[in-house]
Amino acid sequence: MPQAARMFIHLAAVCLVLASNAAQARKNEIVFCKDDQDRRPCAVVQTGPFNGVRPKPGLSAQIVDKYIVISWAGAAREVTMNGIDYESPLTLVADDLRQLVIRYDLAATVKTNVSMNVTRPDGSRSFETVDLFGPQASPAPGTAAVLGKKLSFTGARLGAQIWLPPGYQQGRRYPIVYVADSGDNRGELVADAVRKGTLAPVVVVGIDACVEGDPNARCRSHNYVYMPEQEHLDARRFAEYEKLFINTVVPQVEAKYGSPADASQRAVAGESNGAAWAASMALNHPELFGRAIVMSLAGAHFYGPVAKVPIVFALSGGVLEPGFSYHSRCFAGRIVEAGGTATLRLYPAGHSGLMWEEEFMTAMMDWQGVQRAPLTLAPARPVWCPQD
Repeated sequence: MPQAARMFIHLAAVCLVLASNAAQARKNEIVFCKDDQDRRPCAVVQTGPFNGVRPKPGLSAQIVDKYIVISWAGAAREVTMNGIDYESPLTLVADDLRQLVIRYDLAATVKTNVSMNVTRPDGSRSFETVDLFGPQASPAPGTAAVLGKKLSFTGARLGAQIWLPPGYQQGRRYPIVYVADSGDNRGELVADAVRKGTLAPVVVVGIDACVEGDPNARCRSHNYVYMPEQEHLDARRFAEYEKLFINTVVPQVEAKYGSPADASQRAVAGESNGAAWAASMALNHPELFGRAIVMSLAGAHFYGPVAKVPIVFALSGGVLEPGFSYHSRCFAGRIVEAGGTATLRLYPAGHSGLMWEEEFMTAMMDWQGVQRAPLTLAPARPVWCPQD
């Protein structure tokens, strides 16, 4: 699936989850700069176009010193952001030119996707996306673009992509990571890293978010997010999907490709709503999983007490998606307070596939004990997190 289409699916489902806590989300968006001492990413009040930038037609994004300049040039009724937590329509600063300018001291290091919903004068809509790399941003990992094998499951209308490591040998026990949203391109990233010798062999299993033929447009949210108090989510669907994953997918995958030596060699991973699913699976089944890679955690349902589990949680978020970073930091603090282990990494990015690719590979290296900088353990729950 093209990256733009994957991002649209992610972002559409994210809106459903964030709408459930609108008051909280508003205080976790990028707000306007108060003064020159404001060190958080903040939006600049504009009275005209940003000096020195000549946007090309359509969507463009660039870094100018410590400013991120995002522009839409062309006729439109309204242009709104996705991926960067700024909920207001972009400001009309000149004829057919809308802009958002974000001041951020580390703008040169930003690596993120920038996306927009555009409503045109005739009422038609389009979704536009572009990658933004600052001059000091880390490079994006390369992939060989090899699709995994498609696997279907007996008694279930659910599929998965399977990426076997180069040199795979039947009968050998390999670590396995189960990844939400059909795996995106994570299997390709891992396979390339194995070929290059930077990772030991791992089996990657990308689980489809929805069962085949499901007409429910919200099936991804319903299957991934457990928030029974929210009418737009479905606790019953979440439980059915969990049962399908635990009782059908995992046993049939491992009957075919082999089980890991122990739970420490089995991981679950996801981003956004998929991160909520990965965190839930790890908390609910500590006998199965030893690692959870939880990227840009969606939903406020992890603020309550959690039990101590023998699982390492690798949590992450972007500074340009403060709502998701808020959830991730509060959940990491909960894990630490319970006596568990969590790492927390914050990136100069928004709700971005580029960030998730980098974090996933970093978390995979941590899992395998690849020599890197020392792990940064998450701090205790910040005082501004919701209290019991």
